[in-house]
Amino acid sequence: MLWMEGISGVGMIVGGILISVLPSKRPILVLLLSFAVSCGTISLTALAGSNAFWLAIVWWTVSGLTFSIGNAPMTSVLQTVVPNHMQGRVLSLLSTIMGLAGPFGLAIAAPLGESFGVRSVFIGGGILSTLVCVVALASSAMWKLEQAAIDGQALQTKLESEQVV
Repeated sequence: MLWMEGISGVGMIVGGILISVLPSKRPILVLLLSFAVSCGTISLTALAGSNAFWLAIVWWTVSGLTFSIGNAPMTSVLQTVVPNHMQGRVLSLLSTIMGLAGPFGLAIAAPLGESFGVRSVFIGGGILSTLVCVVALASSAMWKLEQAAIDGQALQTKLESEQVV
């Protein structure tokens, strides 16, 4: 477990570096695809047998890398579409909800793990989460949000260039 978490952290750092060097012009697409891959690799981690622990480490690392790549555009979109005077509240609420996801998720996962096995919970949870991300690709609201973020970034760039002149 030490190796999985340690190398996953390296994956997260690499993902953060990649997203900072290669910013995307399609933030929602990157977010959804990255989170879909991250969730899918959680299932693949659980599918790796005990004789293929190295494979579990690889999948867990890919999950960390792609999670990091998806997290950056999410924050960027929120900062672009949420008015400045509301950003502190919105980002604080997001942080609180994400912090509560752990305890609530464990409250749900523990009984499921007892009933179906922990491995099955990881496989099912990874598949279900991947499907949610893939279905979100068909959401017109997501693409409107992306367009609003792109328009907001273009406006911000224009305003900044006018200030320089």
